[in-house]
Amino acid sequence: MNIKEIKYALRRNVVGVIGSIFHWLNDPLSKNTLVEWVDQAERDLGWTDADWAAKANLSEAILRQARQGMTPKFDKCVALATAANRPMVTALRRARLLPPGPDEVLVRDWKYLLAQMSDNEQDELAQKIEQWFNEKCVN
Repeated sequence: MNIKEIKYALRRNVVGVIGSIFHWLNDPLSKNTLVEWVDQAERDLGWTDADWAAKANLSEAILRQARQGMTPKFDKCVALATAANRPMVTALRRARLLPPGPDEVLVRDWKYLLAQMSDNEQDELAQKIEQWFNEKCVN
């Protein structure tokens, strides 16, 4: 499999996911938000926003902005989950940076992330996959 074939396969699989993601993003019944997840984790851990921000090495403003409806970026969600020893995938799903699903990474998550990538990023990923494939499968 060469880079061109990998890119084609990646793009072909992305198209089928777009419709379900659009529906999910606009579903008013989907209320498992990041803020609800943060609130529950804070209750479980006995933390405040200030405690969590300090442990995650983030500004407390990240949580304040999330409470006001602004979605934290990918890396901020990962930092929050890591600090609280919670699954990163859950934080990303609750922030709607990944489609809803279990606390594990699914193939559709990769498809969703690929749809967010530029052509150059997809090329870079395809090259890395081809390199890995050649190292693991060819040698």
